[in-house]
Amino acid sequence: MNLSTSVVCINGLPGVGKTNLALEFAYRYSQRYKMALWIGGEARYFRQNILNLSQNLGLDVSADAEKERGRIRSFDEQESEAFKRIKRGIFHDMPYLIIIDNLETEKEWWEGKDLHDLIPTNTGGTHVIITTQLNRVMNFDPLPLQPLTTPEGPSKSILDSLR
Repeated sequence: MNLSTSVVCINGLPGVGKTNLALEFAYRYSQRYKMALWIGGEARYFRQNILNLSQNLGLDVSADAEKERGRIRSFDEQESEAFKRIKRGIFHDMPYLIIIDNLETEKEWWEGKDLHDLIPTNTGGTHVIITTQLNRVMNFDPLPLQPLTTPEGPSKSILDSLR
């Protein structure tokens, strides 16, 4: 992945190796990042998977502090605040590698939010790899992954282009 490209979208049929390609990139280049964060992109779990990042990032997104001050926010308010804190944490100065694996939809995964709400224009050194069967995600031209025909087939050339 070159420094001018902060988001790469890899698409292809099920079983062609999109997830393995993302894993291989994470393995080869993990030293460039503070942490690699894996987010399952299945629509019904995507929202919770993002909220679960708070544990990996060491963020306290609980409402305990507010309870002590006598204010209790609604669950939606707590969840929205947690989302904002997670987004600030992963798209700040410290570079992370975020892999969104098997993204099923970029819209309506969180009550009106779409992927633009998660991934900012300026990612602050953080790189994002999205694997999906969708033909297009946001405004990114996907790197299509074809089934391998030889050990040095298309997956190898795409991995080389991500450097």
